[in-house]
Amino acid sequence: AKIKITNWKLKSSNRRKEGIPYRAEPYQIQMISFSGEIFLKEPSPTGEIQQIQFNNQFGDATLFLFWNDLQYENGQWFSGLKPFSGEFRLDCHPDVIREIQFFTIN
Repeated sequence: AKIKITNWKLKSSNRRKEGIPYRAEPYQIQMISFSGEIFLKEPSPTGEIQQIQFNNQFGDATLFLFWNDLQYENGQWFSGLKPFSGEFRLDCHPDVIREIQFFTIN
């Protein structure tokens, strides 16, 4: 089974002297079950899918699924990603976790 983020929706903040900051929040998430069924999840406008929490006998972990970037006045991005148009990105910063795979242990 796995969870894969397929695109992010960019939400802008107030312009700063360096450029416009954006928060990239997961928009569409693909979930594949152990049996191979594929589900697509689009979050509500409130951005309900911003983090995933896991816990087991070894501890707890929280993965934050959003990331931040800054678009300069010339259209370039602080992250080094290619310029694009629209409010959805298919690519992301290389440090962002795009996919989580789960394995069964017998």
